[in-house]
Amino acid sequence: RDYYASRGLGDVYKRQVLLLGIFLTPLLSLGHDYADGIITAKYFRFAEVVGIGLLLTWMVAWKRNFQFCFRWVDVGVVLFALYGVGSFLLNDFRGETQTLLLILLVGLYFVCRGLGGWKVSQRLLFTFVLLLAGSIEAIWGFLQVYGWADQYHSLYRLTGSFFNPGPYSGFLAVILPVALHTLLGPKPLCRVDKIVYGLGVICLVSIILVLPAGMSRSAWVAAGAGCGVVVWRQKRSREYVRRGIGRIGRGWKRYWLGGILLLGLSIGGGLYLLKKDSADGRLLVWKMDLAVMRSQPWLGIGIGRYPGALGEAQAVYFANSPADPREEYVADAPEYGFNEFLQLGGEYGLIGLCLFISITGIASGGLFKRNTQQTGGVSGALSAFLVFACFSYPLHMLPMAMLFVLLLAWSVNVGAKGVRIRRWAGQILWLPVMVLGLVAAWRLTEKETAYKTWKTARAYFRQGDYQEALNRYTPLFSALSDRPAFVFEFGECQFQNAQYGNATAIFLWAAELSADPMVYNKLGKNYQALKQYDRAEKAYVQAAHMIPHRIYPLYLLALLYREMGDMEKARDMARQVIGKEPKVWSPAVEEMKTEMKQL
Repeated sequence: RDYYASRGLGDVYKRQVLLLGIFLTPLLSLGHDYADGIITAKYFRFAEVVGIGLLLTWMVAWKRNFQFCFRWVDVGVVLFALYGVGSFLLNDFRGETQTLLLILLVGLYFVCRGLGGWKVSQRLLFTFVLLLAGSIEAIWGFLQVYGWADQYHSLYRLTGSFFNPGPYSGFLAVILPVALHTLLGPKPLCRVDKIVYGLGVICLVSIILVLPAGMSRSAWVAAGAGCGVVVWRQKRSREYVRRGIGRIGRGWKRYWLGGILLLGLSIGGGLYLLKKDSADGRLLVWKMDLAVMRSQPWLGIGIGRYPGALGEAQAVYFANSPADPREEYVADAPEYGFNEFLQLGGEYGLIGLCLFISITGIASGGLFKRNTQQTGGVSGALSAFLVFACFSYPLHMLPMAMLFVLLLAWSVNVGAKGVRIRRWAGQILWLPVMVLGLVAAWRLTEKETAYKTWKTARAYFRQGDYQEALNRYTPLFSALSDRPAFVFEFGECQFQNAQYGNATAIFLWAAELSADPMVYNKLGKNYQALKQYDRAEKAYVQAAHMIPHRIYPLYLLALLYREMGDMEKARDMARQVIGKEPKVWSPAVEEMKTEMKQL
């Protein structure tokens, strides 16, 4: 504290503590008491810390003679948030949790803008927070690899505080350029710079050791792109490249260019062959993204409905297109578009996509116009994030979305100059942001009890006590109606308790939220119990088209035709089940094939 005062940096240490609390508290929340706690607990802690941050930032700005520097990116962020809220209101109030998180992320953006609004070292404030977060996550993953810490996914050992190694690897890949920039910068001269430099060394080494184990090709490419931007922005690196090109003879330049091109193609081919099925599956998902975007090109389908729209598009694609065995083999039930730009275009339409591109474009342009010590790390990190967003879903994972907001605010703070507005005008503009953020935080924290109750009720559901589970699920529907897993389980409870009319409505609701064909299988069973055979057949056919390599919908169709008395169709469907090669063999598959042979 005395050191900061002697350097004339005021109360930077207070802002570091506040920003660390806002960023690390949700990131490190695990939530063993909640259903899907690794994901959902972060929501509630995030709502709490953003609400506190909004209040404290407003109080400090009111107390001190602080003038907010207004920039065009701020306008874009507010317009994007209003557009998202409008999309939520116009689409039957689906996706409430995503909308509340969007409002809170905008609140976090303005908190970060306010924290960096004083004339202090931006690098000192933001770099320390990112390096500490990256070091903690990398060391956490290192401990998981060697079995010294718990993992949070049944199939993967390396997840950090995330549920999946993909977003975890992307998080590390985005922070890696910041650590590299810290080491390539000028030598540390003071105590605080030495601390940041040492933290950068720890962060860089730990990420390099852990990142390959994540097996995320998207993260590797993003890390390479971000580090390349950092290296290129160093004057010494550009001078070395210019000198090297100048020394190459005119006749040899084409050979060098050919060698570089060949190396790039070899690396790309190797990354493709490393996980060929995953790459082909991602290409299929991108096709479906474009199909969803074409269905509602301007305004989008709305927040919360994207997985269901993906499943519908995939069913239509396989029903109307010539059979491609490779695509049928890699088809799955995607929850995300695996390309944030395409998914934003599907959810928000071209208008929302253009707003998002404008925000990131203006922020990135301001960074690259200024080649200063403060912009090298954030430009590399932002570049890595945007590259990773082309192959994954970082904006739909809260820690990654928080990281993007932090980078965006940092970019705006150190970018081109804006328009300073008076203190009273800044307070007037800040007030609605604070009020909306507090309302969103209050509404989101209201769901906390529902997620705790859901975890307890889920135990009854998994034990087969559907009556007790239904009694506990019913009062939770209003709070959890945008969670696909909950809605599906709620519908199953009603089906098992012979409440077929209610189950039909719930399964149709779940079909809008999920791309899982099991929803249509259960919907078909419900129609079948009501003797509505035509509707049951359509539901089973829909499930069969969504993921063609699955046998279960065809098996259900054969049983349906037998119950209807149409034995010719039943035997024909049984032959299809017997002849179809499943993607994964299991005892259930063997039982279905045996029963179809008897039929």
